[in-house]
Amino acid sequence: MAKRKLVIGLGSGRTGTTSLAAFIDAQPNTLCTHEAHPIPWKVSIPDLNKTLPSFVARYRKLEKDLREKGIESEAIIGDVAFYHIPYVIFYLKAFKVKFVCLKRPREEVVKSFLGHTDRHQQGHNFWSKTDDHVKSHYNDFTKWVHSIWNECFPKYDGKNRKECLEQYWDEYYKIAEVCEILMPANFKIFPTTHLKTIEGQKEILRFLGYKKGNLFPDGVIVKNHNGQENKNTPANFETVTL
Repeated sequence: MAKRKLVIGLGSGRTGTTSLAAFIDAQPNTLCTHEAHPIPWKVSIPDLNKTLPSFVARYRKLEKDLREKGIESEAIIGDVAFYHIPYVIFYLKAFKVKFVCLKRPREEVVKSFLGHTDRHQQGHNFWSKTDDHVKSHYNDFTKWVHSIWNECFPKYDGKNRKECLEQYWDEYYKIAEVCEILMPANFKIFPTTHLKTIEGQKEILRFLGYKKGNLFPDGVIVKNHNGQENKNTPANFETVTL
């Protein structure tokens, strides 16, 4: 069992996971990353033999870095990424861990993914069993190269991206709901809108076990692809007792 607490942030994607990582990282004695170590969705013995040791090794390195910097042993390490959810039970066995899962309405997530993949992945369907585009990522408009994200998403038989995304959202939150029922002390689903309010932010931090927290009165906002201002600075949060 790891001495330090591990926090794993979850969400299907397009749910505010970047903001969640920034919010957790802004807390006292906390180091939290976002999608730092992509891992495949498919859970099999070969995958686990390769993936979990590398994740544990990365976790141990972060622990060593914190010790060398003299950061207290109560410090929390975290990572936020959609692809962790198939591994919940394995993390639970290996670490002292809590899971925060963001949830956004299905139609909003699908619409956001469609727009995002149109703008940044040339409309690739990473969720399809049959679309050849999922095998590669079009780079610089000149050549096809392998995409690390292909292996991170599950695959479906939908007729198009929209149908595949709807099936993905359904499966993702069925898994999340089962986890929340089976391990309520360790796993909790929060609406994405919690990041926009003080009370919502407090609820997340209390679940994670913080006694004091840094809250953002204007909501947690991070820089996005449109160049939105990053407001996660000391001047924009207030520290309170929870």
